[in-house]
Amino acid sequence: MKNKIALTLLMLPVAAAPLAQNTGMSTRELNQALSRYDGVIARMEQQNERLMGELRALQREQDRVTKLVESQQGQIQGGIDGLQEFRNTELENIRASFWGSGKRDCKDLGVKHQQIKVTMSPDNTESVRFLCFDGKPLLLGAEKYVVGR
Repeated sequence: MKNKIALTLLMLPVAAAPLAQNTGMSTRELNQALSRYDGVIARMEQQNERLMGELRALQREQDRVTKLVESQQGQIQGGIDGLQEFRNTELENIRASFWGSGKRDCKDLGVKHQQIKVTMSPDNTESVRFLCFDGKPLLLGAEKYVVGR
């Protein structure tokens, strides 16, 4: 496009004399008018280049924001999934167990309510501790023993 404009501007002085005669303007006035138009065209080209640069910057920023939003949506969906899993498992387990509603003994462990039982391995090197709470054994942790220390 610049080449077409430049070619047109180069051709204008050649056509200026006949054009000046038809419009009633002197060649000098016509050349001044053409110079003004040339300046206007140059400013418009500069403004066009600046606007195109700003448009490219906005497109890059839009791409960055789109990726950020997609990332955030993935994290939000993961949080929603985790909350739903918690609702479906943990809360229902707590409701179904009715813990704390009575003081029952742990028949499996052979201990009374809120007593701790330690179970040893056959070689007496490991043990597991359980707490009896409302008829259910709770694993408190594991201990490992080394014979001779």
